[in-house]
Amino acid sequence: MLPADYPWLDASNLQMTDEEYFDIIERKLPKVIAEKEKINKIYRNLLPESIQMGDDFQNWRFMIVIENRQKVLDAIFKAGLFAGTNFPSVSYMFKGVSSPVAEVEVKHIVNLFNDFWFSEAQARKICDVINSVI
Repeated sequence: MLPADYPWLDASNLQMTDEEYFDIIERKLPKVIAEKEKINKIYRNLLPESIQMGDDFQNWRFMIVIENRQKVLDAIFKAGLFAGTNFPSVSYMFKGVSSPVAEVEVKHIVNLFNDFWFSEAQARKICDVINSVI
């Protein structure tokens, strides 16, 4: 039974067996990894190294840490692009536990898309936007 506040973990509505699902993942994974690497390379080459999180953090999205997050996000959206901030502090997972460092850090993280929904041209454009604001 899943906790009520984590419904996104429920896989009971999949219309395939686990084996079929894992076969699909195995077939698609090399292409997904290659696409992410292509976009990540653009980010690595065009964004200042000082704002990039390490390569270990770049699998899901390309993570950057910036002081003026809202100003950067406003410029990104104004340019017709998109980025995310949905990287909550870990405090919510530990009810009643204070995580002051995490609470500060989370306010500076922006995650840049690096999947099939974000083109190489968009990646270059978002780098230009970010570099013009920081």
